[in-house]
Amino acid sequence: MKKVRCIDLHKGRHLNLPESRTILDIDGVLADFTKSFFQRASDLGLKDIFPSGDEEYVYLNCGVPKKHFKIVWDSVKDDEDFWLNIEVIPGTLESLTFKPFAYITHRPIANEISIAWLHKNKFPNSQECHTVSDPKHKVKLALKLGAKRIIDDLPNTCKDFIDAGLDAFLFDRPHNLRIEDIKRIYELSEIE
Repeated sequence: MKKVRCIDLHKGRHLNLPESRTILDIDGVLADFTKSFFQRASDLGLKDIFPSGDEEYVYLNCGVPKKHFKIVWDSVKDDEDFWLNIEVIPGTLESLTFKPFAYITHRPIANEISIAWLHKNKFPNSQECHTVSDPKHKVKLALKLGAKRIIDDLPNTCKDFIDAGLDAFLFDRPHNLRIEDIKRIYELSEIE
């Protein structure tokens, strides 16, 4: 893998990170969407309806009445401050040992907000971010860009990449623990 010189914005020094043809998802890989979503539910007085912490991820309203999920979703989907202030999953930036080729994420907001979040949190190559309206569009865009692999927390996205002949790594999260047929990673540093 060719090395490129870039600035480690986190520590203010230069690093030689290997170039990679790896695509990173944002929510569930870099950004702790779940924690922020639960916090919004709490702020709206719905704390008791949603599970606490990260032990049971409420992905697409699993176990939560749809009307309550919709209340929280409607309050965050167009809220730029919400998306800009999602916390980084602890240890993620520190374990990034390669320069991401690009970021492809599925979010209901403008791509500029995703770029701003990456830049604010000092992720390298933040300008190479693409926000798609449907997770199924990730593969088509990755192929167009010339990517070789993706790291994502959603099994269906990983399976779409594998079906397209690309590598996929499932980033370990509570909501995907039962998935056994996709290569799993626990830290970004596992990618060489």
